[in-house]
Amino acid sequence: MLNEKLAVKDGINSLERVWKGEHEPIRKGKIINQVYETYDYSIFKPHKRNRNVITRKDMIEQAKEGIIAPLIVNGEMILIDGQNRLHHSMMVGAPVKYIIDETLTVDDIARMNTNQEKWSLLDWIESYANEGREEYEKLIHILNTHYSDASLVSGLCINVTSTSEARKAVMSGDFKIKNYENIISFFQYLNRFLEETKANKNSPTTKAAYQLFRLKKFDKDRLIKKVRTTRFDEELRDKRLTQTAVLQGLLNAYNDRLSVGSKTKIEYHIKSNGQIIIDEELSDWAKK
Repeated sequence: MLNEKLAVKDGINSLERVWKGEHEPIRKGKIINQVYETYDYSIFKPHKRNRNVITRKDMIEQAKEGIIAPLIVNGEMILIDGQNRLHHSMMVGAPVKYIIDETLTVDDIARMNTNQEKWSLLDWIESYANEGREEYEKLIHILNTHYSDASLVSGLCINVTSTSEARKAVMSGDFKIKNYENIISFFQYLNRFLEETKANKNSPTTKAAYQLFRLKKFDKDRLIKKVRTTRFDEELRDKRLTQTAVLQGLLNAYNDRLSVGSKTKIEYHIKSNGQIIIDEELSDWAKK
């Protein structure tokens, strides 16, 4: 029996069932907005105030399964909230759910995105890029085109390894990429390295490869060749290695069959705490 005290007295049929499951509904209000579903993405109108979108693997997987949360549009079909959900649904050809709220205007777009306490690093990047800040737009390009790990990429862009430092720099609004062209060159090389060695794409391998890439004497072709001939590529594929283990393995592979004093050899030493110190000069761009 429906509890009339819990029902909202909102006119005719206020106690009518909405949920058609096994149990009676506890409460019910007015039906304000219906949820629609469509494959026709062209009906939605993005707005310049929408945040920039970064392609995310987790969102792609969600879209394949069907994203539950609906988009929110106004009476003109302008996208007020849900640009990420729309983008990833379009990528996999999934239907999107949406609600039309005719009371909303484009001024509500910003209001939808002001809960910064729960923002991820990607949210901060998207927000600043949406304001037209060029450095953040460049960062989005790298994330969408080359590597999707925001913490790792942000750190490499400013030559820091600390996740907290990278996050602090991004959140400040004054993030500046050091040597953008060389960062792009590195990720292009990394993609080639991963393709030819079939190594797993992960943070330890990326960071270790970047340490070598910054060296003035670094030979890109040699590293790929020696990683394969020494069969270190098998370890990169089959084992979960730390960044230190990856770096030492890459150095040993690179130096394979080089004599003491060779100009090609990358000299390094290991401190008592296990830290690897490379005793070679950095490229001029990496010193900045």
